[in-house]
Amino acid sequence: MINNPTSAHILGQDLDFSSIAVFSPIPVDEGFTFDGKNFTISNWNLAGVVSTGIFTGALVAGTGLAVSITNLNLSSITLSGSGLSGILLAQLIMPGSAADVTISNINISNSSILGTTQSVGGLIGQTSISGTGTVAISNITVSNTTVQANSGNTGSVIGNIAAIASGRTVQISSVTVTGGTVTSPGISDFAGGVIGRISGNSGTLTMSSLASTATVNGDQNVGGLIGSLTFGIAGIGTLSNSNATGNVTATTNFAGGLIGLATTAAFANRFIISNSYYITGTVSAGADSANGVGGLVGNANRITIQTSFSNGIVNSTTGASPSAGGLIGYVTSSVISDCYSLATINGTGAGNSGGIAGLMFGNSVDKVYAGGAITAAPGGNNALFGSSSVNAKNSFFDNSGSGTTQAASGDATATGVNHATIALPATFTGAGWSLPGTWVMPSGACTNFGFPGPALAGVTPGC
Repeated sequence: MINNPTSAHILGQDLDFSSIAVFSPIPVDEGFTFDGKNFTISNWNLAGVVSTGIFTGALVAGTGLAVSITNLNLSSITLSGSGLSGILLAQLIMPGSAADVTISNINISNSSILGTTQSVGGLIGQTSISGTGTVAISNITVSNTTVQANSGNTGSVIGNIAAIASGRTVQISSVTVTGGTVTSPGISDFAGGVIGRISGNSGTLTMSSLASTATVNGDQNVGGLIGSLTFGIAGIGTLSNSNATGNVTATTNFAGGLIGLATTAAFANRFIISNSYYITGTVSAGADSANGVGGLVGNANRITIQTSFSNGIVNSTTGASPSAGGLIGYVTSSVISDCYSLATINGTGAGNSGGIAGLMFGNSVDKVYAGGAITAAPGGNNALFGSSSVNAKNSFFDNSGSGTTQAASGDATATGVNHATIALPATFTGAGWSLPGTWVMPSGACTNFGFPGPALAGVTPGC
């Protein structure tokens, strides 16, 4: 294979790499295909190397022929070294390539990968996607695997998507991460349960059915699914039907149950989160005075969140004026609709804590409600928004359980109702909510975590 980076290959048996002390990644170019036939590569232990992985890709042949790596199990792999590293692919670059790329049906289990620098992923260390065509990554599972990059860009699946060109479409779907840890220790950025960092997207990025229970720790820009996501002016993207449940901790700032930092350079509809949630875990951010910590997103700028919810714990207990919110910690120029939060907000060190968002500027909010308990520093504890001048249209908060009767500081308005009133469908249908429809009242298997208010149909588990 090393001498044939543009041809087709098939794995014919399980491979035990326990006796391999030196290994050079197999080169991948346009026209390369590899079908593992669901066999397993196991017991690979390699240390002290630079940019390691089973494969490394540079699509430069100029033929435009498709590339695929499919149907492979990777078990009990231990890698450590410097440079870009991923168990399957150290890196995948495609300068000007028109080739379509498919990576599908890859299972990684009981493994560990440590990078002393940056861009480390369980599947792929780093990819830079230019040219035209489609890159499709699907049906990926990572279980009980530890991933660490000492200088950032760390993910259970992909460390860093360094760029997506305007002519490219990237589709990431049906990815499941079970257990394991993702760590960017010290002063380092970007750690995610699935992807550490997505930067400079000018193409089209769709992400669907991502799920992670991994524990994620880092300095800043830390998320249950994605550490950081930034789009250029031309970039568009979506995250849908996705969830995370593991604990997420940023020692300084920007921690989110789904995404630590999400920002676009254009309009809010350029990146949309829908039908997604974070539950059961704890999201925490620490000592930085500007920290934003949220049940879904730590810091959001010009994005849309719709038909999504959170229910866990949001902690922001240190810093001079941090922002903690049930959905978003710090949010500007964004759109939030048909969402709710039952998260408990512990913002005792925070200047701005709210059941939906901590600090808001220039946003549109419609049909949201908050039902979680909130604690914060004096004056910073509000049922929907810690601080905001945005009117929340057709929105409500539970004034009997939140610990506050004020929607927000500033001029924002919403309706406070008690437990009995929030359990009445008429409370919401009278405000134009789609119920039944987008929303349903708790009944039978749809318990809404024991809260009497409405749940999201097809999104809230059991509903």
